[in-house]
Amino acid sequence: MSTNSRDIVRALNAVLGPTLVAALAGAANRELPTEWVLDYGLTPDIHAQRRLAFAYH
Repeated sequence: MSTNSRDIVRALNAVLGPTLVAALAGAANRELPTEWVLDYGLTPDIHAQRRLAFAYH
């Protein structure tokens, strides 16, 4: 990905909110997108990253 996944999640969270971002990513927990933007936090798996990048672009 040319754009950092944390930046993508941060932008999508700002526009859609973490609940919709979690749904787009296929995450089981709606709080995960909030943790994905933290420098020390978790990162989405590669499949979720691809779905989020597609939604972003």
